[in-house]
Amino acid sequence: MLHILLLILKWIGIVLAVFLLLVLLLINLGLFVPIRYRADASCQNDIETLEAEFELSWMWKLFF
Repeated sequence: MLHILLLILKWIGIVLAVFLLLVLLLINLGLFVPIRYRADASCQNDIETLEAEFELSWMWKLFF
């Protein structure tokens, strides 16, 4: 009887450990994913024609 209870607790522990590792993996992906940035600017001889563009994105586009 006791060995059945311990076997059930062992499997519950394994499932919880795998779940915890998956959660930690997702958190680390969110923290350490590289950030990509791009900037463009142009001007035609005076300040009124100055145009600038800046784009910042995470590399999550590869996953989602």
